[in-house]
Amino acid sequence: MSNKQDDFLYNAGRSGKRAGGESERRDKRQTDYRTEQYSESHKVGRFEHEFDRLSDDFTFLGSDSGKPDSDKYMSAADLWWQKKSASTERQSQFVADYRDNRLDQPNAAYPRQTASPNSETDYDVQTVAERERRAAEQRELRRHRMRRQRRVRFRAGILLSLILLTLILTFVLIRLIVNRSANQTGLRFITSGTLYRTVDGKAIVIRNEKVEKAAADGFVQPLAGEGERVAYGQKLALISAEDIAPIRGQLNDVLQKISGREMELISLGQSEDAQKIYNKSEDSLRELVRSIAVAAAGGEVREAKAAGLRINSVLENRNRELKKISFNDPVLKDLTTTRDRLERELTKKSRVIKAGVAGLATFSVDGFEDKLPGDKIDTITGDNLQEIFKANSDFSDISGQTAKDHPVIRMVNGLYQYFAVLVKEKDLGNFNDDKVDIYLPDMKYELKDCRITHRLPANGGTYLFIRTEKKVEGLLRERRVNIQLRVSAEQGLIVPFSALKFSGNESDLGEMAVVQSGFAHFAKVKVGIRSGDKAVVTPLNEDAKITAGSLVVQNPAGIKEGDKLE
Repeated sequence: MSNKQDDFLYNAGRSGKRAGGESERRDKRQTDYRTEQYSESHKVGRFEHEFDRLSDDFTFLGSDSGKPDSDKYMSAADLWWQKKSASTERQSQFVADYRDNRLDQPNAAYPRQTASPNSETDYDVQTVAERERRAAEQRELRRHRMRRQRRVRFRAGILLSLILLTLILTFVLIRLIVNRSANQTGLRFITSGTLYRTVDGKAIVIRNEKVEKAAADGFVQPLAGEGERVAYGQKLALISAEDIAPIRGQLNDVLQKISGREMELISLGQSEDAQKIYNKSEDSLRELVRSIAVAAAGGEVREAKAAGLRINSVLENRNRELKKISFNDPVLKDLTTTRDRLERELTKKSRVIKAGVAGLATFSVDGFEDKLPGDKIDTITGDNLQEIFKANSDFSDISGQTAKDHPVIRMVNGLYQYFAVLVKEKDLGNFNDDKVDIYLPDMKYELKDCRITHRLPANGGTYLFIRTEKKVEGLLRERRVNIQLRVSAEQGLIVPFSALKFSGNESDLGEMAVVQSGFAHFAKVKVGIRSGDKAVVTPLNEDAKITAGSLVVQNPAGIKEGDKLE
C-alpha cells in the first residue's frame, strides 16, 4: 500500500509540474488580462478546468482497475484546493494594496509572501513592478521635458525683455539728447518759400442741388455710386415694396462674371474696341489710385474719399461702354441674358428714379437744400445763413427703408459751388477786386482765381459769395468749412517769428541771431508777411551771407553778440 501511495504522489507531482508549466506559459500570454481583471468567475472557471484535468490523472493512478480511489482522490484535491485558495487570497490582497497605493507601506496584517520563481503570484508581482518602474520612468521623462521647455521659454522671455528694454532706453536717450540740444542751443534752420496774409473765417457751402423724394413707402436700392457723375435720365435708384436686395445681389454676381469674361476675351484679342475702352479706363483708374495714395500719405481723408468715389464712376462708365460691344461669345451671351432678365425683374418689382439733371449723385441730405438755392443766390438772406451757422446738424445717409415724400437721393450740379463768408468791415478793403484765392485748411484744398459774385450786408460785416468750379466732388458732404481768404503773398526767407528781436516802434524792422562759425552774429532784417509762427525776412546787409539752410537762434533773449553756440 505504501508503494502505491509513493507512486501516486510521484505521478501526481509530475502531473502537477506539467500543469504548472502549461499554466505559466498560458499566464505569460494573458498577463495584461489577468493583471487588470481578477473576477471571481474567472478564478472559478480556471479552477474547474484544472480540477477536471487532474481528476482524470488521479482516477487513472488511483487503482489498477481504472476506478477512482475516493480517499486518495479527495485528499489530493483538498491539498490542491488549499494551495490554490491561499494563492488566490494573496493575489486579491496584492491587487487591493496596489490599487490603494499601499505596496510600499508596511502592513502587519498582510505580510508579503515569499513564493517560488515559477509561482503565479510571484509572476504577477514582477509584472506589476515592471510596469510601475516603466511608468515612473515615463513620468520622470515628462517632468524632465517640461522643465526643459520651461527653461527655454524663460530664456526667450528674458531675451525679449532685454531687447525691449534696450529699445526703450535707446529711444529715451535720443529724446533726452535732442531735448537737451534744443534747450541749450534753440537752433532752427532758415527755409525759403511763400507766406500769405489771410483773412480767416467760416464759410457756408452753397450748391445748385435737387433732392429726389420717394413716391411711396418701400426699400431703396441705389443704382448709382456715391459721388458718381451721372447723365440726364440715368437710373439712380430703385424703390420697391419688398426687399429686392437678394435679386440685386444676384445681379452683382452676374455683372462680376461678365466683367471677368470680358477680360478673358480681351486678353485673347477678341475685340480691339473693348481693349481701347479698358485701356482708357485703366489710365483713369491708375491716376485716381495715385491720387488716393498721395492723399492718404498727406492725411487728406476727404480727398482720398472723393477719389474713391470717382473710381466707382469710371467703372460704371466703362461697363456702359462695354454693353455696346459684341464679343460673339456663347458664355458671355448667356451671362448677358441672365443680366437682362434680372434687370427686368428688378424693374418690374420696383419704381425707378432717374436723374432729372446731369451732375453728381449723393445719398446724403442735411435738410438745407431748399433754403440755399445755388441758382438763386440773390434770394438767400442773412437770416438763412445765420440759421445754418447756428445749426448743429450734419449730413445723414439715405439707405435702407424709406417712406413716402422722404428723400431718396440728392443731385448736385457739378459745375460750380459758392462759399458764403462773413468779412468784418475793417477787412473789406482787401477785397475791392472780384478775384481772390482760397485755402481750406481742414481739407488742405488750395483754390485759386475764385470770383466774388455777390455781396450781402449783415450785422458785423458783409457776406461775400465766392464762386469756384474746383473741388466740387470733395465737398459734397460739407456744409460748413473753415476758410482762409488770401489777401497778399510774399516769397523769401522764412524764419520762426520768435527768432526776431524788435527795437523801437518800427514793427517791420528787427534783428536775429545767426550762427556763423559756431558763434552768434546779429543781423538786421526787414520783416514781411507773418503767418502763424512764421515770418518772411529780408536781410538789410548783403554781406550777412544769410541763406536757406543757415542756422538761427529761436529764442535770442539771452544771447549776446559773439556768444559761442553748441
